[in-house]
Amino acid sequence: MNKKVLIDRITERVDISKKDVSLLVEVCFDEIIDSLRRGESVGIVGFGSFEVRHRDAREGRSPINHDKIIVPSSNYVGFKAGSELKKAVN
Repeated sequence: MNKKVLIDRITERVDISKKDVSLLVEVCFDEIIDSLRRGESVGIVGFGSFEVRHRDAREGRSPINHDKIIVPSSNYVGFKAGSELKKAVN
């Protein structure tokens, strides 16, 4: 599923225009991104939680010539599924 399909499916289920649903989805995603950018975790009860995690710099290998390289440290988004989501997919 992509964002367009999500918007279409929500529009089918509720009596709101596609334009309004699109705006709500955009605002929802923007708020999640802004919270993560500020270092806050985002928890949606029953669905799951998002949090920013840190990966330290490490030594790696170039896939082209197998030389040693330093992979820089980075932040990434981690997701942990909530209990209702886990039950739904099992």
